[in-house]
Amino acid sequence: MRTISQSDLDYTSQKKFEDVFFEANKQKVLKNKEKALELYTTALGLYPQSHATMYQIAKLSYQLDKYMEAMIMAEKTVRTARTYNHWYYGLLAQYYNKFGKYAESAAVFHKMIENEPNVKENYIECANQYYNAKLLDEAIEVLKKMQTYFGVEKESSTRLDFVYSAMGEKEKAIFEMEKLVEAFPDDVQYKGYLSETYMKGGRNKEAACTFRKDYSTRPKCG
Repeated sequence: MRTISQSDLDYTSQKKFEDVFFEANKQKVLKNKEKALELYTTALGLYPQSHATMYQIAKLSYQLDKYMEAMIMAEKTVRTARTYNHWYYGLLAQYYNKFGKYAESAAVFHKMIENEPNVKENYIECANQYYNAKLLDEAIEVLKKMQTYFGVEKESSTRLDFVYSAMGEKEKAIFEMEKLVEAFPDDVQYKGYLSETYMKGGRNKEAACTFRKDYSTRPKCG
């Protein structure tokens, strides 16, 4: 597979770039990280718009404890690429998180949701980063969007329980866990989650009878 299109460089320049790029790949496989980074940097000088090269430089820079260089190059990789690339965005979001730039990380994951709405992990990671940034309303919005797309399921429900509980919204947390149990009335584990949420909300009587309750018909507990 070619790393650049034929129209980007003339044949001689392209050949020179690819020779260096593939030698850098070889050194990376051999775990000669410093040498690989040096060669990727040379390759980028030969073709400054190569986002594939930027991506490799970002990864190796981080592995070699060059953290600021890694983040800057990861940002440049995303800006330079003409089309969405899951790996580029994922790397940048990961680096933002590691450097405590949680809101920025959430924004990248939000973009990933727009491009890959069928990937559950993007929603969870986005909500987690909003939570880390203390943007709890935004975290809830993402998790609600996840439920709209996938329906009620464990990942979004338990995370909503956690965020609502952190906000002191105990009844809303209970409501989310009730929805989960109603969607899966035979799942004992989910009933356990609901029982714990009842107890956190001070509704001890309901917590005590959660496992005796038939949530498929919702009879009164007593």
